[in-house]
Amino acid sequence: MPSMRLLLVSWAVLAGVCAQQQVPLGEPPSPAADSLRYGNDHFSIADSAFEQYVRDKMARWHVPGLAISILDGNKTWARGYGYAAVDSVPVTPSTLFYCGSMTKSLTAAALSLLVDESQNYSDIQWSTPVSSLLPGSFILSDEWATAHVTVGDALCHRTGYPRHDYAGPFLNSSINMLRSFRHLPMANEPRVKWKYNNMMYGTMGYLVETLTNTSLGDFFRHRLWQPMGMFDTYLHPDDALASGSSLAHPYYWNNDTQSFGEVPWRDETNIAGAGMAISSVLDWSRYLRHMIRETGPISKTGHHTVKFPYTVCEERDEIFTGPIYYGYGWFGSVFQNEQVWWHSGLVDSMMSIMMMVPSRDFGFIIMLNSEGTPALDSIIAKTMYDYFGVKQDQRVDLEARWNETWTNYEERLGNCSARIYASLPSPPVSLAIPLGEFAGNYSHPGYGPLSVTLQLSSFANHDRRWVSSGGSEDE
Repeated sequence: MPSMRLLLVSWAVLAGVCAQQQVPLGEPPSPAADSLRYGNDHFSIADSAFEQYVRDKMARWHVPGLAISILDGNKTWARGYGYAAVDSVPVTPSTLFYCGSMTKSLTAAALSLLVDESQNYSDIQWSTPVSSLLPGSFILSDEWATAHVTVGDALCHRTGYPRHDYAGPFLNSSINMLRSFRHLPMANEPRVKWKYNNMMYGTMGYLVETLTNTSLGDFFRHRLWQPMGMFDTYLHPDDALASGSSLAHPYYWNNDTQSFGEVPWRDETNIAGAGMAISSVLDWSRYLRHMIRETGPISKTGHHTVKFPYTVCEERDEIFTGPIYYGYGWFGSVFQNEQVWWHSGLVDSMMSIMMMVPSRDFGFIIMLNSEGTPALDSIIAKTMYDYFGVKQDQRVDLEARWNETWTNYEERLGNCSARIYASLPSPPVSLAIPLGEFAGNYSHPGYGPLSVTLQLSSFANHDRRWVSSGGSEDE
């Protein structure tokens, strides 16, 4: 979860891996004001000072584009800021973004429909072992785990598998991803410790497809999105682009060149259930309102089941009271004595979060097209603090924490060689095998192909460039 806690991202690595044409950010265009906003409802917290706060954080933390929607009862307030495509296309409340791991709640909701429809899907319950539903395919690296890991275990991240994000997305198909589990080590026994794993949610998406004999995107569309009035949400970028809606471009900030670089759109169907939904803050607000009010197409039992606190994932957080737990596709905790649920997302340099306080009939969605974690954290905290009327001297200054962390990070990055390799001999000892001999193509049954290259000029420039099977930052 990239919100409400320090999630350090190595911009140097990102710039090296995603080397693209870099473009300087100029002044925002001046489209018709109505295109940047939605709704005339008055929100006490969404005033001009709040909007300026958002712009200030975007500028401070290099966020090219951001959209936000706030729900309060029957009222909806939404705004777009900055660029969907640098220097050309502005963000509006209807701009599409990758939603990242907010998708996980959809996958859990889809499975709740199948569990409820026992007359059609009698084989599946939350306690059903996954291997009995996907026999011969769902084989883990531990025999007992294979036989006992359930649908519920996979959804609340208690399978014992760590992230392994550099494996699943790049094995070409869902079935290949499934078959890679047997080659990947577990960090714990099942149900011992919370371990976030995107591949398990990719597996749950594949399970929906297998049981219903339909694609996950079609199931979402017909059973969830359309019944909720969501007609501009997709699971693949080609579908989003074909709709004619504006799809935001993902960017990263290169601190050396003081410019943005563009990251290509990605379509990974085998982890679609983990984090590949594409939507706008307006369309997603319709979904969030159903979740806040526990209305259909998800049953009351389904709503309660996906939000139940199955496992503790953090003992404490800076702005919440008590521990943070995980349900099925939802984080939960307590804020100002009120129960709060949320999930964030991160994929291809796009970030998002949805948060709701059902007892207040309140919630919000934020989407942005860069990894501006400090900006997102600050805006989340301000939204919650302002809504609950928390006094300034009782608020945690998350930006100050981020400034301190960023300063420490740059200092640690500057002397990382001396810290990590403090025991290296001086003068250096010649290698027994020339460094270039390690370059070549490799393969791992769980991680797939790996290419290692040697670029001396890059090392001289402190460019951390590497080429591999890739990875996913989905969260």
